[in-house]
Amino acid sequence: MVNFSLYLVIQGLMTTSTLQHLLDLTLFTSITYMLLVAPYTKVEESFNVQAIHDFINLGIDSLDSFDHMYFPGAVKRTCIGSLLLSLPSIYLSNFMRQWALRLISLATLINSIVPTSLGKVLAKELPNVLKETKVYQLIITRFLLSLVTFFSIIYLRKSIAYACSKTSKNIGIWFSFFMYPLPHILFYSSRLLPNFICLPLFNAAIGLFLCGDIPRSITILVFVGVVFRFEVLVFTGALIFFCVSGIFRYGRPIMKFREAVVSVATSLLLSGFLSARIDSYFWNVEITIPEFESFIFNILKGNSSEWGVEPFHAYFTRYLPKLFASQFELTPILTLLFTVFSLLNAKKLYLSSHKKPDYNVDYVNYGVGTLTTLLWSSYLYMLVLSVNGHKEWRFMVYLVPIFCCIAASAFEWVLSKVGKFIRKLLLLSICLLFLGSLLFSFVFGLISSWNYTGGDAAQKLNLRLIDMYGPNANMIKPIVVHWDVGTCMNGASLFTQIGDNKASQDQWVSMDDQPVKYWIIYDKTEDTDALAQIVDDFDYWVQYDDEPLAQPSDGYKWILVDMLEGYDGINTQLVISLLKNPGQVFAQLFHSIESKNFTWIQNVLDNCIKKKVRGKIWERAKIQSL
Repeated sequence: MVNFSLYLVIQGLMTTSTLQHLLDLTLFTSITYMLLVAPYTKVEESFNVQAIHDFINLGIDSLDSFDHMYFPGAVKRTCIGSLLLSLPSIYLSNFMRQWALRLISLATLINSIVPTSLGKVLAKELPNVLKETKVYQLIITRFLLSLVTFFSIIYLRKSIAYACSKTSKNIGIWFSFFMYPLPHILFYSSRLLPNFICLPLFNAAIGLFLCGDIPRSITILVFVGVVFRFEVLVFTGALIFFCVSGIFRYGRPIMKFREAVVSVATSLLLSGFLSARIDSYFWNVEITIPEFESFIFNILKGNSSEWGVEPFHAYFTRYLPKLFASQFELTPILTLLFTVFSLLNAKKLYLSSHKKPDYNVDYVNYGVGTLTTLLWSSYLYMLVLSVNGHKEWRFMVYLVPIFCCIAASAFEWVLSKVGKFIRKLLLLSICLLFLGSLLFSFVFGLISSWNYTGGDAAQKLNLRLIDMYGPNANMIKPIVVHWDVGTCMNGASLFTQIGDNKASQDQWVSMDDQPVKYWIIYDKTEDTDALAQIVDDFDYWVQYDDEPLAQPSDGYKWILVDMLEGYDGINTQLVISLLKNPGQVFAQLFHSIESKNFTWIQNVLDNCIKKKVRGKIWERAKIQSL
């Protein structure tokens, strides 16, 4: 009876745009939640994070003080994405700061309700430390990226709905059900990884392709490949091949070879020139196109294998299923169904004189086979990337919106072939899967908040220093803080500093000539021999896990002043216990909601996550003689 009532509600909503607006709001809310429960960043984002900090706080003329001049990394990366994301904070600083303060208030509220690491470590001091440090700049920049990503997904949803408008009225809704609750999309939409900085452009290009504007779509994809991520050029090449050849489109190309050459050549020249001009300036070299250098370093020279090698089939058997696991692989299953019908249609095309397809599973208007072209381009892209031994799920993220579009079309075809009862059952199933995946994403964000112990430790030490020196911070000498490698890799960044000082390779230097509120110098030396020489300069040492702690000279010792917990797995015993007693759990849940006392829910969520000490803060102190 409850299921049938839920079906009636969904059916009623689908007659208007209310359901679609509700789904869009859910997407925006979920992305924002993910940002605010885990505002820190990981080492994979470090180049863009530090570059954004320097653009905002130093300006484009202070290249000598930019972080990448001291820590260039193994290979150059483009500064263009970081520069674009920084521009609003540079030229609309007051406006952006006001919005940042609103987000901080919302973050404070969320982290006081949900048992996140941020809320438990900083508690009532959260607003203070977010304002005293520059984390608010990081939050507003990531929020800006999340907005761009959100609108690109909305544009793609509208594009697939428009492209199929003459054959179906619901494909946009099915796309939303498949795409919106995916945890990796929600969590990483605001992450400053190169793959996700360029994802909005990729989504826009696919939207244009679906609407028939193929030359402009190819132009954007080439730009993304040259400037941001070289692997996108592989997908672009695969897409051009299927567009020009007409394979799986009954021998009819949807793009002339000359059009493809013009689009590629124009975009290649313009994007190459743009990257060479801008990135060469910010890297202070005569000429560089970072993505081409990255391709040479990682692929041609084979250095990517140093980060691990996996079997040829890993993308098909591990990483792609991982991205859709929260929906019990429904999207890959429907995509596979689409693939089977595509092959059957191709078989009829080449082995029969009757050219009309038997299975019209591609719902794009006029039977032009646009989704089919995207499907096989995606498969070819996966095959080419599988040749390289080093594999990461991030390289597959571009295919997620494509497969969601394909799954939406396949689902619409299935609904058209089943009876009324089965249709009701399928609609109920997809709604429940959506809600289940959304719940999983909520827990995913909660767990992820405990993975940034380096950021928590940096902020905890900041609180200690703020309490010690007060709001005026009239310091007569600098405090020197060392962050070890693990701390820098797991949340600590320039945004979590409360002093505007940097260390050059040979001496301590102060940025600008202006007095700073907190005179604090942050050291990130990695070499153990070098650390042994300068350890007596440090007042504090932030240690991650059990990384080596250099010992000070005679007469001094390290005193442990604080410890911080981090993620250590799932409490499976508690989870199993809860699953064995669903009646008791639901009774307690309804009682908590009815009484508006959510302590029980907070305790359950908190206890489901196992934690152990990940971060330690040490203070160098003089040994007192007896």
